[in-house]
Amino acid sequence: MKEITILACIWGKHMPILYHYLARLPDTHKRTLIFMQYLEDATITALDELDAKVLTLKEAAHAFSEMEKYEVQKDTIKTRTQMAKAFNMPAWKDFCSQIGAPLKLTTDTISQKLYEKSEKINFYIKWLEKFKRNHFIELIITSEDVTAIARTTILWGQKERIPSLQIQHSPGTGRQPPIHNQHLADHMTVYGERAADAFAISPNEPLHITGNHNWAVYTRHHAQTEQVRTHINNQYTLPDNTALVLFGTTWASQLSAHIDQQIHAKTLATVCHAISLLKTQGHAVVLVIKDRDSNAEFEQETQMAHALAAKYGLTSDDFRYTTKDLVHLIIAADVVISSDSSLSVEAMHALTPAINVDTQWPMILGPSFHAEDGILSVIDYNAEQLARFIQSLLFDPVMRKKHLDKMQQHVGFFNASATTDKALDNITDLMKRIKRPLPA
Repeated sequence: MKEITILACIWGKHMPILYHYLARLPDTHKRTLIFMQYLEDATITALDELDAKVLTLKEAAHAFSEMEKYEVQKDTIKTRTQMAKAFNMPAWKDFCSQIGAPLKLTTDTISQKLYEKSEKINFYIKWLEKFKRNHFIELIITSEDVTAIARTTILWGQKERIPSLQIQHSPGTGRQPPIHNQHLADHMTVYGERAADAFAISPNEPLHITGNHNWAVYTRHHAQTEQVRTHINNQYTLPDNTALVLFGTTWASQLSAHIDQQIHAKTLATVCHAISLLKTQGHAVVLVIKDRDSNAEFEQETQMAHALAAKYGLTSDDFRYTTKDLVHLIIAADVVISSDSSLSVEAMHALTPAINVDTQWPMILGPSFHAEDGILSVIDYNAEQLARFIQSLLFDPVMRKKHLDKMQQHVGFFNASATTDKALDNITDLMKRIKRPLPA
């Protein structure tokens, strides 16, 4: 009998969905899980405890014989030759020159890149075909549909009539960029009504509003705000009588080439400038810069944060830099600042006032937040305006309450499970409904 299997291309924050699904299966219906990415030891341990068999692409590669690997490489070389011939170099050079970006890549370079990509995908498809012979794949679950492996898995699954489910991984506040003019997966879960509006291209889109299980942590910890603030004060040596302003950074510029490559630096500079203005006015404020792990991996990124703080006169007493404790920081903060980010939505859950520093992104996709959501917006990287907003949210109780009330009223539009904590149940129930039925 074939092993009942799930193909998973999901990120760590979506692993609880699989845990929940496996935990609710009858003892006689254990699953094999095949992952397309590296797994942390803790994840493997958790799956072992649920009696699931775990495979990864790395293990699958060892299962191929040398002859099979040779056949894959031979097919790939043929594909590379065909793709290189189809690539019209003169036309691309003319196009790039017209838009002021001369093409500096050679035909050989492009051909080599095509070879590397096609070899990877060709091997992967061959492996899927081989894997299918001994496994009954009931479902494909993925966190996105734009990377090569995820997209290939979904398209291959549709050819084999294997249902696929994409889990929303961001709040979906603005409209989706052109690459999302169609959804490849058969089904997609979204957090709330606002995301359904953002992702829906036509009335027939296969969208399911389920809520977001990752935001339930704010609901559980909201009653412990004072204890969390004490913990953060101790963790970051913050004075008890000082206002805490949290800034969650944007993506590094190399990931934002579709818009302004300097967004990361501009937003950091705007926030540091605003805090320096508040300090000049005599307000006791400490800025905590919560950077992304992907930014902090590059030394120049961390150096830039400290250099900008110094440029605007902020000392080690005025700011802290970290990549950790996001949930606790959002709960403990007096104000949260971010740019077109889920951090504003997370602040809505924690009832922490939030400010959005608008970038060029909303000009392309529409605003991330509406006036009734309670999220203040700063335009044109205006540090003076940002300082005024921070000041009003910190020291004007009427203004603070007004925006907190709006946030509380509208959080349900962003997360259908904001008050019920039923997101995992909703998603796993959907998985049971759409999975491929077992043969008689």
